[in-house]
Amino acid sequence: DSAIFKGGYLLYYNQLWEKINSRNITLNVPQGLFLGENKAFEEETIREAVNNAVMHRDYQESETIFIFQYPTSIEIKSPGGFVEGITLSNILYESRVRNKLIADVLYRCEFVEQFGTGVNLMFKKQLSLGKNPPDYSKSQERRVVLKLDGAIQDLDFAKYVLKVADSMQKVLSD
Repeated sequence: DSAIFKGGYLLYYNQLWEKINSRNITLNVPQGLFLGENKAFEEETIREAVNNAVMHRDYQESETIFIFQYPTSIEIKSPGGFVEGITLSNILYESRVRNKLIADVLYRCEFVEQFGTGVNLMFKKQLSLGKNPPDYSKSQERRVVLKLDGAIQDLDFAKYVLKVADSMQKVLSD
């Protein structure tokens, strides 16, 4: 099942998430006698990952952005490699923008909250749901590859997060 989106990103921003979410499986987290439900892919993380691919890709490269969705993982491939000065070892602490005008448009459209927080947000979301952190290890000099794991790796931590939310009478989205 594939879809090709051509044209301006703003035109298909929501359709892209709807396509991913249509194949988004539900993961059950046992909590006492009840089952908490989480989706394999959390919307804010996916939108941030795609926004980063659009905002930071190298538009001089003729290659396109690819999103591969599997039952419990998503892989996003974006042409151009990391922005100069960004590496695997500093991606959480450094922030640079390759395409300032695109970043500004996404910010003004409220697609991103602020510059430099996207990767941290994805790490925080993934880990708080008991999932592996975002994995950039397959990235190369001319291509960024981001793998997001949708499977819960630490069931006890996921249960703990749900327990704390319940004790605080908070309803958690993914």
